[in-house]
Amino acid sequence: MLFGTDLHMVIAENSSEASSEQNENSESETDTQMDGLPLISKADLNEANGKDGNPAYIAVDGTVYDVTNFGAWADGEHQDMVTAGTDATDLFESESPHNTEFLEALPLAGRFE
Repeated sequence: MLFGTDLHMVIAENSSEASSEQNENSESETDTQMDGLPLISKADLNEANGKDGNPAYIAVDGTVYDVTNFGAWADGEHQDMVTAGTDATDLFESESPHNTEFLEALPLAGRFE
């Protein structure tokens, strides 16, 4: 039987291992999602500008998100700040009021080269 300090050490060790496994599983799930997505070139991203029936995509940190069905992206423009069909990483990091949870809620379209 374990008592006192020995019991706390075992609990802490098991918690640390579980936390580490959860982080690895979370990262591998994200990697798996990304692995199944198409690689989108700059030219392809530029075409996804939300105009003339084209879908509206933005790239942030190498991930391409589909914003086609979001009203705030009407005609491929959002708040006169960013245009669909572009890499919005710099704007997202410096001027956007949105956090990463916002991006996580968007449909994934691909990986940006």
